[in-house]
Amino acid sequence: MKRFSRYEKKSANLSYQKNQIALKRFKKSGSFCFSTQEKLPVL
Repeated sequence: MKRFSRYEKKSANLSYQKNQIALKRFKKSGSFCFSTQEKLPVL
């Protein structure tokens, strides 16, 4: 159980970091797009 919770915490932290990076990109680009994989043109 402890191993699993530790792994969960690690993966949650990773996803948090990815979200932070996506948020920074979102603020820089100014485009209202939640999908980070598809780069949509800024309208």
